[in-house]
Amino acid sequence: PGWDADEIKPAVVASADGLDDDTFDVGAGRLDIGAGVAATVRPVRDAVEVALPHPRTEAHSETLTWANDGTEPITLTVAAAVEDREGQPVDGVTVEPAELTIAPGATATATLTIDAPGLDPALYSGTVTATPTSGGEPAPARTPVGIQALAETFDLTIESTPPAGADPASAYALASIVNLDDYGVFAELQFVQGSVTVPVPAGRYAVVGDVYTGDEEQDVVA
Repeated sequence: PGWDADEIKPAVVASADGLDDDTFDVGAGRLDIGAGVAATVRPVRDAVEVALPHPRTEAHSETLTWANDGTEPITLTVAAAVEDREGQPVDGVTVEPAELTIAPGATATATLTIDAPGLDPALYSGTVTATPTSGGEPAPARTPVGIQALAETFDLTIESTPPAGADPASAYALASIVNLDDYGVFAELQFVQGSVTVPVPAGRYAVVGDVYTGDEEQDVVA
């Protein structure tokens, strides 16, 4: 009662039951709304989503905050665990300080630091877990983490050519661009009238387009 949307979402996400799968695919896991509402410790932030540019020359930091809605001080141990898309653990993601004590009605913060230069271009996901060690809180609060370490980008130019006899002014195309190795890295639908240039990360791609003319007999798929 009295919570706004920005308070409800982090509480519900933090109390979700984690699933043994990629955060990009399943998010925080299976929601447990009752646990989220009943929890006295809640993250102020629902998730960490980071796009690290190319080239990466320095570490990247994010601030995380937890609130204590209870009537007793609570001590938390805070740790991060991140893995690649193959499920292999990744070093270089840390949280400091590793322990927080939060007074009733107060908040406390920690810094999540990512060793950006040490990451190969790829998607990484994981969780920052705040586990109570005192204060009677029954379950940890989990904050999902999603990291995209961007690869060098190149311009991809798509041109649409209407079939003979069609009016070029009314013809247009929709082009689907998908990274063949991991659609999570790049997948977009582009409107094309004449041509369009799209920056895409280095990789292998499939490009499929439909050219529409207003006449179903002349529409083309390529």
